[in-house]
Amino acid sequence: TIVIIRYVLVFFEIDMSFLKLLFLLFLSFNTFALTQNQINRLDLLNKTWNVAKMYHSGACATNWDDALLTAIPQVIQSQDNTDFNSALNNMLDLLGNNQISNETPVQTPDFLKQKQDYSWLQNDFLESSTKSRISNIIDEFRPRATCLFSEDGSLQADSQYFNILNPTPEQKLLGLFRYWGIYNYFSPYKNIISHDWTISAKNRIDAVYNSQSLRDYLLQIILLVKETDDTHGSVYTQAEIEPILPRKFFPFVIKTVEDKAIIFSNPNNISAINLGDEVISINGKTIDELREEYKNLFSYSNPVVMLRKTNYMLNGGFSDNASLVLKNAQGENYTTVLDYTDDYTLLDIITLPEWTNMDQPSCSIGYVNMGKLSRDNVDAMMADFSNKDAIIFDVRNYPQGTIYQLLDYLFSKPQNFANFSLPVTESPGDWSYFIQTLANGTATPYSGRLMILMNERTQSHAEYTVMALEQHPNAVKIGSQTAAADGNVQRVYLPGEIVAKYTGLGTYYPDNTPTQRVGLVPDLFIKPSIAGTRLGKDEVLEAALNCDNIADLNWPQAPKLKSALFWDPKHSGTGIDIAEVGDRYTVIPYNFREDGTPVWYLGLATAEVGIVNTIENSIKEYQYNSDSGVTAIDLNTNIRFDFKRGPQEIQCASTSQELKRFPAQMIWDFNDATKTRCEQEFIFANSQATTDFTGLWWGGSTESGWGISLNTQGDKIVAIVYFYDDTGKALWLLGSGNFSSQQPTTLTLKKFTHCASCSENQYPSEDVAELTLSLTQVTNEFTADNWLSLNFGNSIWNRNKMPIKILSTY
Repeated sequence: TIVIIRYVLVFFEIDMSFLKLLFLLFLSFNTFALTQNQINRLDLLNKTWNVAKMYHSGACATNWDDALLTAIPQVIQSQDNTDFNSALNNMLDLLGNNQISNETPVQTPDFLKQKQDYSWLQNDFLESSTKSRISNIIDEFRPRATCLFSEDGSLQADSQYFNILNPTPEQKLLGLFRYWGIYNYFSPYKNIISHDWTISAKNRIDAVYNSQSLRDYLLQIILLVKETDDTHGSVYTQAEIEPILPRKFFPFVIKTVEDKAIIFSNPNNISAINLGDEVISINGKTIDELREEYKNLFSYSNPVVMLRKTNYMLNGGFSDNASLVLKNAQGENYTTVLDYTDDYTLLDIITLPEWTNMDQPSCSIGYVNMGKLSRDNVDAMMADFSNKDAIIFDVRNYPQGTIYQLLDYLFSKPQNFANFSLPVTESPGDWSYFIQTLANGTATPYSGRLMILMNERTQSHAEYTVMALEQHPNAVKIGSQTAAADGNVQRVYLPGEIVAKYTGLGTYYPDNTPTQRVGLVPDLFIKPSIAGTRLGKDEVLEAALNCDNIADLNWPQAPKLKSALFWDPKHSGTGIDIAEVGDRYTVIPYNFREDGTPVWYLGLATAEVGIVNTIENSIKEYQYNSDSGVTAIDLNTNIRFDFKRGPQEIQCASTSQELKRFPAQMIWDFNDATKTRCEQEFIFANSQATTDFTGLWWGGSTESGWGISLNTQGDKIVAIVYFYDDTGKALWLLGSGNFSSQQPTTLTLKKFTHCASCSENQYPSEDVAELTLSLTQVTNEFTADNWLSLNFGNSIWNRNKMPIKILSTY
């Protein structure tokens, strides 16, 4: 087509203005791969359009969507920066004068702020006058009435062209830019997504503009929404297109158990399969291949929801039947062809009634299916269960809004169990904080145990329900990590009758801890097993039916930290050494200085309910001087370890059946900067030591200021000596090897050096000392058989059979 136009231009000398008109018509009916310059300019158009949409008073006084549709072909047609800036300014001219509000700017609490990235204003495509014009729109903004939100809080007011079933390429870009901007300014969780939202739309521009069908366009919007890492994030259209999600399902349920796709439920007793059989492949594709194919169709807050949503796809199909290869309990593979049905309700695995008695021989228990309990039946249920030793609230489903009535039976006074952040619609990008208190209370609240069942199907209102129930003094959460999408669902309306969702309301515990991406953390971690599935057991429910546990108000015990070495595999060569010392813990981070030499710091910490906090400003760097001895240097740093919620934090989250490495989220505040890492217990042997000598050992007050950390697992030992080099600077040396308490053990101590160009697993090391240990018993007294010898050249730190004891008080 372009060749023909050029031919006409040369031989018939058509007027240039007419050619431009012809070119615009060409753009309306044809698409072509956009150049990188065109993509970059369209991305700047998107950001400029959204700035004006959110902040300029004229955006509500004009048809701002049509302004974008007019600007898109002009930007694509731009031959240089002059043309491009002219197109931007032509669009901005439509806004008229900016009417500056007299309202006071909103002061968003620090922990709610969602940083707006305006670094794109420095792009070389933007002329200085254009940059100033856009910057002024941002700087001049003050809160004002919005035209984006309807009175009911929805975004229906921002839905022009929604009903267009066959949108043009420009209208498709409008849809892309609309969702990007709404999420950019009105998401409470943009700061915790794992993708760079500043480029999320840019990466889709060419594919959206050149999408050949509504289905292709829809798939690109799905990929955009996926980058919100939001379990609430989903996309659908009522238009007739080739289906993306299945409409037929197996008459049984496939679920991930112990990292395998297992026949989890077989309510129709299909004889061709057995509970617990592993699904190897479906229609010739392995489960791993199918998961990889399906995972891009969904947005998910954490890994357990990725498995849940891809399980949904494994259970569904687009034809009448499917060929499955399965492995039975004997390890034998077999093949069967099974029909799909139109019944998707089988995916709702919890089939128990609204409420029922589950009394045991030594205690009375009531069971409540929160997915079925109606508001009309709350009073009757509580009347039945008021004298039970325990009530099981099964929230592995979606409740019917009954929590508001239940609270009055469970508490004696109003409760604050959740707080919320709400977008200030009159000031895009700003947030207000709402502290919610519910329940009138009763003089005779239920005093038995509350056993709350939850898993990856516990989402949104279900998570909110669990947050309320767990405030009961006798509550226990049993199961596994939830879906991590608490709060409301906000809908964005895009051309093509496409609705794209996101979580529009921030939800927090009263201490401001967010629930998004992490979800709720169980007090007792239990997931189904393959063995239990084969027997038809509900192992999560069974854990709540134990009368001994119900009677023990101290059950389950909060996770207790044990002395151990912790490390982040992503930052090899450094670690955290934690040792229990009486009612406190020593925390010794060992690291490297800027010059690459090893350094260690020492601090004290307290632990409570799975949380370890260093005592404020206790972490110090130590130095040695032959005249003055050991001195401490304040570091202005604090460290927090979360061993309870930490394994579910997104950087630590695992789909593993067992959290074998005892992970924790470490938050390290240092000089007004915060580092967050996932620390794991360092495992170097597969068995337990006969006698565990793990801990911090020292030579008593006469040898104060230095010591040795020992970690034993099986017949292996790791030793870190914390002392000083010849200049008095803090130095650590590390040695490891076989260990026996029957005879002295000699280890070679290595000194490591950090280098920026080295692989983390190949830091230069040198053998610099020899350590000999004799250990026969763990004691805080000196004994003849507990000693160390240290040979470090001509160092003053050399020792010969120096008595040592474990540090038990600090």
